[in-house]
Amino acid sequence: MKLKTATLIASIGTFFMVLSEIYYTFINADGTGKVFGLFYLFGMISLFIFFITLYSKQKEK
Repeated sequence: MKLKTATLIASIGTFFMVLSEIYYTFINADGTGKVFGLFYLFGMISLFIFFITLYSKQKEK
């Protein structure tokens, strides 16, 4: 995977993580918390993909 693509995925994932944190902080999580939990999980997976890509690019050099 290209580094630009991995960076884009990581930035979108980080946005979803921040969105879920804002939701849990300022809005009462009653019933719809699962959706934002999935957003947080997507953010964590995308950051993991970014760091794996970064590590593999560093190892190639």
